[in-house]
Amino acid sequence: MNRKCSSFVSYSVLAAGVTCTSWLIATPAQAVTFKFDNITHNSAVNETAGESQLFLDVTNASGNDTGTALSASQVLFKFSNPVGGAASSITQIYFDYSNTWTDLFKGLATTNGITSSGSGVKFEQSTGNLNLPGGNNVNFSADFGVEAKSQGGVAKNGVDPGEYVSVLFDLKSGKTLQDVLNSMNNGSLRAGFHVQAFANGGSEAFVNLPSTTGTGTTSTGTTGTGTTGTG
Repeated sequence: MNRKCSSFVSYSVLAAGVTCTSWLIATPAQAVTFKFDNITHNSAVNETAGESQLFLDVTNASGNDTGTALSASQVLFKFSNPVGGAASSITQIYFDYSNTWTDLFKGLATTNGITSSGSGVKFEQSTGNLNLPGGNNVNFSADFGVEAKSQGGVAKNGVDPGEYVSVLFDLKSGKTLQDVLNSMNNGSLRAGFHVQAFANGGSEAFVNLPSTTGTGTTSTGTTGTGTTGTG
């Protein structure tokens, strides 16, 4: 009997009398994908573009496709702007983790903590104010951030269409990718980003949706590909 469970979706296999429930379970060589919700609403056009094309893959060593060597005690957050998407650039990324951080993570990995798709994307850990625009609208209080290096404007080094930036964290002993996914699903760990350089010159901010939203499934983790939630 073939029993299949689609990630993030619960359903009943009536003929077999089996209920399959897959709740944010990352299978080997796959990443769990999160879509984003706009929180600033400055432009309907930019809001739609950001929500439809920008995404985050969360994975461990088995699902990594970035060329960065990971250990089983690390989790990678890969923020992607796919090929062919509307003009836009992810320039600041923030994490709101309440007490979750001390429970899950040791901190940013000392080796390959921040990596990217190429020389056009240059990020560093934020040292100033951690302020996600519109964050107050959704009680988002940033605790950690990375940002594009300023070089003729931060958008010059941001994540444009066809590019990505990855942030790698070391897990505490005994913690797993599944613990991270559960925290993102229940809202105790959230990711948000500021997006600039839309075609009309505008900017927007977004916060991740739970992967259980819509009919999301696991992604292959390739920039610009993969099946994601409907948001």
